[in-house]
Amino acid sequence: MLVYLFLVAGLYSLLHFIWEGIIAPSMRQSIRIDLFALRDELRRLKISEPDMPMEAFNAVQDGLNSTICHLNGIDVPFLVYCDKMVDRDPKLKECVEKRQELVRSANSPALVKIAGQIRLKVEAAARTNSGGLYLYLVPIVLGYLCLKWTCSPIFTMLYIPSWQLEKIMPESDMELSPA
Repeated sequence: MLVYLFLVAGLYSLLHFIWEGIIAPSMRQSIRIDLFALRDELRRLKISEPDMPMEAFNAVQDGLNSTICHLNGIDVPFLVYCDKMVDRDPKLKECVEKRQELVRSANSPALVKIAGQIRLKVEAAARTNSGGLYLYLVPIVLGYLCLKWTCSPIFTMLYIPSWQLEKIMPESDMELSPA
């Protein structure tokens, strides 16, 4: 049993290394390159639309720069934590809503599109950075589903009347000795 445990732990460490050491950094690099391209597109948009409000441009550019800077730390628990912090702090919530309204009221569909693409990249970064967590959650979920699948018939059997259970049970050739 200990050998199996050791083999499973070794397999998990290998899979974790492959994800965190090879796959995730490549995916993060691709996301980072896409974010730099979005920043270039945003700056070209500001040049081509000079009447775009500077506050709206700065709000999107600040969010984009923050995403690039903190790309390695963006994961699902961090996004949930940020959402809770915004809900708890009225000043922060007001600031976020004000910046969202600035972008919406800028009358620039291209600016709104860029903000939406940034959101998609943040989602991709969260999925990528949380990938190691999924590696450990999958067996737990599979175990839960297996347990649920196993326990459901057990609970059914517990509530079958004994006279019905005797009809259902197969005949046994084995006789039990009295205790």
